[in-house]
Amino acid sequence: MYTKILLPLDTSDLARKILLPLGSLLGAEPIEWVTLLGVVEPGASQETQDAEFSELQVVQEELQRQGVRARVRVKTGKPAEGILDAIEELKPDLVAMATHGRSGISRWIRGSVAERVLRHCPVPLLMCNQASLDGASPASSFRSIVIPLDGSELAAEVIPHATQIAKLYGSTLHLIRVQPFLYSTVADLGPMPAAWEPENITKALEPIADKLRKDGFVVRVHAGLGDEALEIIKLAEREHADMIAITTHGRSGVSRWAFGSVAERIVRHAPCPLLVLRHQ
Repeated sequence: MYTKILLPLDTSDLARKILLPLGSLLGAEPIEWVTLLGVVEPGASQETQDAEFSELQVVQEELQRQGVRARVRVKTGKPAEGILDAIEELKPDLVAMATHGRSGISRWIRGSVAERVLRHCPVPLLMCNQASLDGASPASSFRSIVIPLDGSELAAEVIPHATQIAKLYGSTLHLIRVQPFLYSTVADLGPMPAAWEPENITKALEPIADKLRKDGFVVRVHAGLGDEALEIIKLAEREHADMIAITTHGRSGVSRWAFGSVAERIVRHAPCPLLVLRHQ
């Protein structure tokens, strides 16, 4: 499980809210350490660096009162490089970050910083948008987890991570596979529905579901048609999901989720935290 956690934070209240959904994990198993990471721009004054350190110390003290071994690191540099350097140095089990803080973090989900962190983060990455954080509380838990699959072994690599969390909370696992629209080669016809046979899609998910059920998990299978991101978000909303867990670099839809408009839409609009595992 996750016993070494890296939290990149800016000084915004929103960024600190990552502690709310993370709190259930912090209280579930003994934590070896939590590192609070601040990254200040090159050329920042000593006063700015001291202010960053002081802000992080406030969070550190809050965690220490909860019995969590927390420490503070402040790096100078560009946000993505600072985060990736800290990951390489500290080798955490999990990185968790809010995606719309007021300063550096507000840029991480769009553009080169977010792309670089997602492309190169070698450990699971828990990302939370404002909507998912607004509804979080210290009592939040991950009792309903959506796992999008595309039929590839790569996409299924996130399942062990999701099941580790599910064991802690008795979570229901929702497996979903989305059949995308076919696009016509004839001008102006646009997307055309494929032969829609949801029973074939759910049937394809049943071997995985059955194995998980034999391991003691409650599992439901779902089929979607059309836009992958929309169907995943709709399922998460319908099932009141507490987490979406995906692998990047699956062969079909999953391979696009971390780096294109699909991933950006999921992170922006998902009603719950997103656990992203990059295929090594």
